[in-house]
Amino acid sequence: MIEPTTFEKPRWLRDLARFLPLKSRFVLSGNVRDLQIVETAPGNFAAVPLAQAVHQELRSAGYGAALIYDLVAGFTPVGSNERELAAGRQAMEQLGLGAGDTTTPAGPTVLLEVFTRLSALDGLPTALIVDFASRLLVRARYERRRAASVRQRARAKPPGSPAPCGSQQDPAFNTIIWWWNGRVACLTGSSSTIRGCGISPLRSRTTRPAQ
Repeated sequence: MIEPTTFEKPRWLRDLARFLPLKSRFVLSGNVRDLQIVETAPGNFAAVPLAQAVHQELRSAGYGAALIYDLVAGFTPVGSNERELAAGRQAMEQLGLGAGDTTTPAGPTVLLEVFTRLSALDGLPTALIVDFASRLLVRARYERRRAASVRQRARAKPPGSPAPCGSQQDPAFNTIIWWWNGRVACLTGSSSTIRGCGISPLRSRTTRPAQ
């Protein structure tokens, strides 16, 4: 008889969920371009992009919205249905990013401003994913000062207190999650406010027989 399989979340995702009540800054490093296995329903699995895997965990924790930023597209809401995308567009509007359009182009200067606004945002916690954040720090010589500002802001302790969210009313901050393809220490330094999570190759993470 073939035993049913049980799904175990990868360690980086378990770490993310465990530290959400304690930290407001995370760095995901390693295989950030790999598809991730998530359990969409009991016994049903799917391979999804990293942003969707992170969003599903944030949604389970009770977060109200998630956004993703990259240098090309700017800010975009993350979600698997129209309700979640609408929540992301509303968060963009609250952060001063246009009128809550689907995508709002923006450079690193606007990103720095959004960091400050995000920390003061009221309501259910909102998460901002900075896609391939190392691109922001390896720039032309004239932008080195701006890159230093990004590093400094990333390490800064956010103001305010975590808000209760989710079915268990666990505390959670408005959160910034960096995707990083370089040495994590270049971004985190000696900061104790940032939690690093390494993503291993997908082939090393599989379902296993139930005990």
